[in-house]
Amino acid sequence: MTAPANRIDVHHRLIPPAFVRAMHTRGLTEVAGAPPPHWTPEKSVETMNAHGVATAVLIGDP
Repeated sequence: MTAPANRIDVHHRLIPPAFVRAMHTRGLTEVAGAPPPHWTPEKSVETMNAHGVATAVLIGDP
């Protein structure tokens, strides 16, 4: 069930493929004990919709 969209996510994450590739070239395969998710704008919006998030402030990792 999708929650009503009335929340604002002020710590939304962007994990671009280039960042994941850069991690792998340095031998890093996990972040906080888990592999980084395959991030896409579409998956991000799906997650927002599923959790009732109407707006997100995007924070990019270096």
